[in-house]
Amino acid sequence: MRNRPALKILIPYLAGIILADRFDVNLVFLWLFSVICLLTIFFVYKKRWLSLSSALLFVCFIILGFMRYEIDMIPPRNIDRVVYQDVGVYGTVINSQKERSGGSSILIDAEVFPQHNPYIRMKSKITIRSWTDDLLPERYRQGDTIGLYGRLTQARNARNPGEFDYRKFLQRQGIFGIIYLNDEEIYQLGSGGSVFLRWIGSLRQKIGAVITELSSDYEVESIFRSLILGEGGEVPIDLYRAFQKTGTTHVLVVSGVNFAILAGCGYWLFNAIRKYVLRIGKYKILLEKEIITYIPVFIIIVIYLFVANREFSVFRAFIFITLLILSVIINRDRDIFNILAIAGLIILLFIPGAFWNAGFQLSFVAVASIAYLMPYLDTQLKKTKWFRDIKEKKWHIRGLYWFIQGIGVSITAQLGAVTIIAYTFHTFSPIGFLVNSLIFPLVFIVTPTAFALCFIGLIFLPFAKLFSWTINIPIKLLIHIVRWFSDQVDFITLRSFSLAYVFLIAGVIIFLVNLPKIFRKSPLFNIKPEYESYLNLDTIPDIVRYEFSNRGIKLSKNAKLIVKRFGNKWLITDNPSDNWFDKRQAYIAKKGKNHITFYRLNQKPLIYSLALISLFCWAMAIEYDGHVAK
Repeated sequence: MRNRPALKILIPYLAGIILADRFDVNLVFLWLFSVICLLTIFFVYKKRWLSLSSALLFVCFIILGFMRYEIDMIPPRNIDRVVYQDVGVYGTVINSQKERSGGSSILIDAEVFPQHNPYIRMKSKITIRSWTDDLLPERYRQGDTIGLYGRLTQARNARNPGEFDYRKFLQRQGIFGIIYLNDEEIYQLGSGGSVFLRWIGSLRQKIGAVITELSSDYEVESIFRSLILGEGGEVPIDLYRAFQKTGTTHVLVVSGVNFAILAGCGYWLFNAIRKYVLRIGKYKILLEKEIITYIPVFIIIVIYLFVANREFSVFRAFIFITLLILSVIINRDRDIFNILAIAGLIILLFIPGAFWNAGFQLSFVAVASIAYLMPYLDTQLKKTKWFRDIKEKKWHIRGLYWFIQGIGVSITAQLGAVTIIAYTFHTFSPIGFLVNSLIFPLVFIVTPTAFALCFIGLIFLPFAKLFSWTINIPIKLLIHIVRWFSDQVDFITLRSFSLAYVFLIAGVIIFLVNLPKIFRKSPLFNIKPEYESYLNLDTIPDIVRYEFSNRGIKLSKNAKLIVKRFGNKWLITDNPSDNWFDKRQAYIAKKGKNHITFYRLNQKPLIYSLALISLFCWAMAIEYDGHVAK
């Protein structure tokens, strides 16, 4: 994590959010404690106690996460005077969507007042829910101003331990009230929104119309809409349950794959145009630099951000691909974990309650799982005889390599996502890994094909219809595979799958992946003892210093070498200073027949694994409220 500053900030910030959700602490106390911490950091840093200042800074970020979440969860003013009352509501539409359970809903940024006393006001996000009307999203769009009279209620709390708390779920999104529509009438007070948002709404409608024209039946249309527009609520409930049983619901959301395909295809197209214009000798000064290619690419992904249903996975994908493009432009290293951490920080700074959203967790954990496990799998794959020096192999070998890589991406993403699904929904699909491996080629065919047909359909629909079979056949095959497997095996319901098990599984995975690194010690160098004194490294540590410096391994001038002997081995610890909290590097010297071999110990993966397993034990202790079986 040395070159991942965003990750170093995100981890304590997340810890603060998790602690704030479980414990209630006075904000004034937190503020005073944070001021004391900052003053202490300043004093400690002046003394050059860097490790202690880093630890205190870690604590400050925990407090920041705690305070940010607590502030966001504060109920709006006058909520106790308007809730469960007949009220008047007016506000601006933020979002509207069809609900999978039937009907539709509108989310508005509203001002609420009791009908008997209009001088009492509450400002908050309000959900307007209809169980029978499916057309609310078509009548009211983002930016419209609406008003109505109705009864303001709140979602019910969890009645039993472990039960889903719907009220808390809404409050984490800043929603503190619900109005259920019966005979109430909604008044449209104005068609608001900027020109850009109205154009986005019009474009979204046109894309929806193209999808309807190209689809052979309603099921194909619902999958098509989910892939491109993120309208998962359009999927029939029986088909959605089939996707749930097989652990493939990620297919029904807009993901990073969509943004990657758009950005990649856009870059290829605009770069080809740039090179062609340069070849004919026009606009050389303007088009000479490759950066000009990324401008239209960025415009395309911004437009798609607004066109797609703006879930947390969509925001994560947009920020992620934007940071990747920016790193290419400024020629900086592209560390996936650091970029992912920046995306998480941006979202959580604005909406700290997003951490508890299942879509947020699945999106980030799946990408992190791919980034962590795929390099290991790729290394193992390239060690085989078939895929060694893959760039020099024939096209069919390279094709097989990329096919196996695709299966690996699917499995590693599922490995990360399955723990979050088990924790959030208490279900596990035993055939999820198999089905995801089977459908991943279809998904990678369907997504770019769907984009291409939508683009052609917007320009000239009859021509796009000629190739509609290229999208209908793969989607029908996808539906058939999912339905068949869902009929064979049902998902397993887990009675208890707490956060403790998530920590445990993460710790076990990190430990297993890093098992070779933990127990494999690469030799630094060998020495052949010239004198008998070399066999007494524990009594003459200066020999160690001499041999190390002779081979370019730097030790600080004030370093204290602590050398301890265990049989035919010596444990060597380099303590760079007198301060106990400074880091130490450990080495092993092993005596052979006529030589001594020195190794550097790498225990970080083991430490990380043990830390996560310790978190598992801590979470289990909290889960059982500290009661120990006698």
